[in-house]
Amino acid sequence: IEVRFVPEYPFSIAPGEEIRKKIGVIPGTKDAVIEFNIFVDLYAPNEVKDIKFQYKWVDENIWLEFKAPISLEHYDSLVIVESFDTFPKVIKPGDEIDIKIKIKNEGVTSVKNADFTLDTSGSDFFSPFSSGDTKRIDFLEPKESKEIIFSLMSDARAEIKIYTLPLKIKFRDDKNKEYEKTSKIGIK
Repeated sequence: IEVRFVPEYPFSIAPGEEIRKKIGVIPGTKDAVIEFNIFVDLYAPNEVKDIKFQYKWVDENIWLEFKAPISLEHYDSLVIVESFDTFPKVIKPGDEIDIKIKIKNEGVTSVKNADFTLDTSGSDFFSPFSSGDTKRIDFLEPKESKEIIFSLMSDARAEIKIYTLPLKIKFRDDKNKEYEKTSKIGIK
């Protein structure tokens, strides 16, 4: 008996692995196991895909096909702060400031109900101004970016230095699993 793997997206054979393997003779009441090292494309969507193999008796030249369904699921989602900018660039004590933050879904699954909270509670020198301290992005496709803007007011007593404000990020993936992380935003 000879078996071969049929490379079809999202499956591929591992480097150095043979695509065809001979089992040899199998007695009538016995089984045989053959192993292939197979890769799955990192960006394959969550779905059920058939993995395919073909087999034949060595003396015959007719290949028979065997398919098996494989459930592909990604377990991690990743929302990041791609970039941010402040307007004005440098703030004087008592100034209004807008912080424009570019958010990106770096994962391979969709993200929904992403809440971003700019935590000014630890700072006596910045307060939300003309908008709340939490923004929401309803949906982010894999590799998609969107922008959010926070408006703050700096206190007249603020010292001239760089302040760091935590940005709390909370979101759900397409399986409704919840994630939380914190990023930091620097203001000069």
